[in-house]
Amino acid sequence: MRPHENIGKICGSFAGGLNIVRSRFWGASALAIVAAQAASSGANAQTAPVQTAAAGAVPAGGIEEVLVTASKRSEKLQKVPQSIQVLDTKKMEQLQISEFQDFVKFVPSLSFMTDGPNETTIYLRGVVDGGDANHSGPLPVVGSYLDEMPTTTIGGTLDVHLYDMARIEVLPGPQGTLYGASSEAGTVRFITNQPNPNKFEAGYSLSGDTVDHGGLGGTAEGFVNIPITDKIAVRLVAFDEHDAGYIDNVYGTRTFPTAAEEYGPAAATINNAPFVKNNFNAADTFGGRAAVRVDFNDDWTATLQGVAQDLRDTGTFGYLPSVGDLEVQRFQPA
Repeated sequence: MRPHENIGKICGSFAGGLNIVRSRFWGASALAIVAAQAASSGANAQTAPVQTAAAGAVPAGGIEEVLVTASKRSEKLQKVPQSIQVLDTKKMEQLQISEFQDFVKFVPSLSFMTDGPNETTIYLRGVVDGGDANHSGPLPVVGSYLDEMPTTTIGGTLDVHLYDMARIEVLPGPQGTLYGASSEAGTVRFITNQPNPNKFEAGYSLSGDTVDHGGLGGTAEGFVNIPITDKIAVRLVAFDEHDAGYIDNVYGTRTFPTAAEEYGPAAATINNAPFVKNNFNAADTFGGRAAVRVDFNDDWTATLQGVAQDLRDTGTFGYLPSVGDLEVQRFQPA
């Protein structure tokens, strides 16, 4: 995408009344995932202590302790016996990470190739599958997960909107033992914040940006965590993002020589006047998550989670130099 500049951002959150804490807040495709998870506390990737530590809690000694669940159990990052790179909540807020292209530049072993929204192929340690990112081609070699739900697809990693996330875990190297197919070169895991029955929390974020040679964009996001009882909680997340376009579909004509010979030049010439538009490759992403957590006892927790995300764009993300800089001539809807 073209370089962009943030022109404004407002965010905030509140917990348990008056305690003020900090918070933060690409074509057509849809993501709908529903999963039920039940595990013992020793192997549960979503327990409250994990989220608290991963959010950047600092123990009395002054050293930040980050817990991860890369090996399907909660462990201190320093003790995980494998290569792993983690961006926790605090770091994601500082770096203003809200989508894949935001965090990829902060992970040295991660690279990618993209053709537009939801058409991004990722690589770890330079290992490729030899494919061409075609949907009828081979499976990717890097797996992706939202919590414990696989979101790996042929021809492009689902661009999950990253809001209200506990952390991102990047695991370079073969991960087939725990994460199965499409993890020969590694796995990327997006871990969401889970319902917390201990306190009420809510937050929001509003931001605006402008794109070079393009239009205006912006994002509205929010979450709420509602304890029902001391063992049941609900967490709701909603978001709506508009990415400004920067490719112009300019006026042009096409003449078909064969038709001209039979029907005359006028009948054989068409134009794209109905589709002429500046910044026509804007993209809109909207959706949300809902999760219900039940703590049966000290050892067992069950979480039911649903995710829905709709990504829509109306243009192309490549241009024709023969037409002009960042310009194309399209004669039908993209």
